[in-house]
Amino acid sequence: MASKLIALNIKIPEEEKDLLQKKADEEGKNLSQLCRELLSISNTNVMTSVLQEKDERISDLKDSIKNLNNQLELNQKQLMQAMIMMNQKEQKLIELESKNWFKRLFKL
Repeated sequence: MASKLIALNIKIPEEEKDLLQKKADEEGKNLSQLCRELLSISNTNVMTSVLQEKDERISDLKDSIKNLNNQLELNQKQLMQAMIMMNQKEQKLIELESKNWFKRLFKL
């Protein structure tokens, strides 16, 4: 199915139109063909640029996620160490209290 063509009217200085006409004549094309080709190339360049920016953004986001995961792992390790230390301190307190209880029991 052929695409529907729509007229695009643009205003440019006469000198620029003459330069474009000269270039079109050199390439064996009419002015409309040359302009369509130039717009197509420009659109392709813009899309390529947009895709490159998106790829860079995706790469940055992946790096951020990796850094956050590393930080999370570090925090989890620190939390586990803190929990182990707290358990050890609680165990020592329980042992100390039981020793004191036996000491009091035998002193009476």
